[in-house]
Amino acid sequence: MSVFFEWILLTLFPAAMIFAAVSDLTTMRIPNSIPLSLFSGFFLVSLWSGTPVLVLLQHLGTGFFLLFLGFVFFEMKWMGGGDAKLMASAALWFSPHDAVMFVLMSSIGGGLLTLLILSLREAPLPIFLLNFKWLYHLLYQTKKIPYGVAISVAGLWLYPVMPWIIGI
Repeated sequence: MSVFFEWILLTLFPAAMIFAAVSDLTTMRIPNSIPLSLFSGFFLVSLWSGTPVLVLLQHLGTGFFLLFLGFVFFEMKWMGGGDAKLMASAALWFSPHDAVMFVLMSSIGGGLLTLLILSLREAPLPIFLLNFKWLYHLLYQTKKIPYGVAISVAGLWLYPVMPWIIGI
């Protein structure tokens, strides 16, 4: 295994997930470049590591199912479009079994994040915290929840069980 391949493998997924979480928390948007990077990186890692076609198809099936489910949730206004794309592209990196755990952890984390943000919206905050524009926007100007944070945390939590990481 080349050093370049290992570098991509070890940095791309965590960097994309951290960037997605920070972006969603501070701007309530997940740039399309993040899911696209995860999607492209998945193919690069799969091809470079010689992933069997059947396994590749299982990962793709899981990702496309979650993309479909995410867009259903988007239409019902339960999830943002960026969150749906992030969930699907991140799930590609996990085995189908681990993707179920990823979705479960994202859901539980999203519920806890929602409760935390809703309780903060009801509580008076110290004045100096309101100087952070992103925090003021999150708590007082929008009703949205940055669900990408929960998706990213779940992805980073499960990162060590990825098939490619276990093989290093």
